[in-house]
Amino acid sequence: MTKLTKKQESLLNELLDDFKGGDTEAVMGQDGLMNELRKRVVEAMLDGEMTSHLGYEPHDPTGKGSGNSRNGYSSKKVQSKDGELDLEVPRDRNGNFESYCQEGINNSV
Repeated sequence: MTKLTKKQESLLNELLDDFKGGDTEAVMGQDGLMNELRKRVVEAMLDGEMTSHLGYEPHDPTGKGSGNSRNGYSSKKVQSKDGELDLEVPRDRNGNFESYCQEGINNSV
């Protein structure tokens, strides 16, 4: 396991302070903190893969006239070991973006 930075540790502690009341559903439930965190991490990975696929960051002028660009998001439901996740998956204009991360989502999230 990767060691957290001091900033990450502080943010995590601050976040968990809100859940000291013992509300298990608020942390572990279908609409709880863990599923929201899982969703956001996967979406951030997908956005990173799109950046790698296109070869430039969002809003970077380098992408102008490149022949391919971001084209919004599509909703996708995936089954994780802890329940269903509603993801926003990035699209590219040419329609040839394929996520390596997405291939394993159903089995490993």
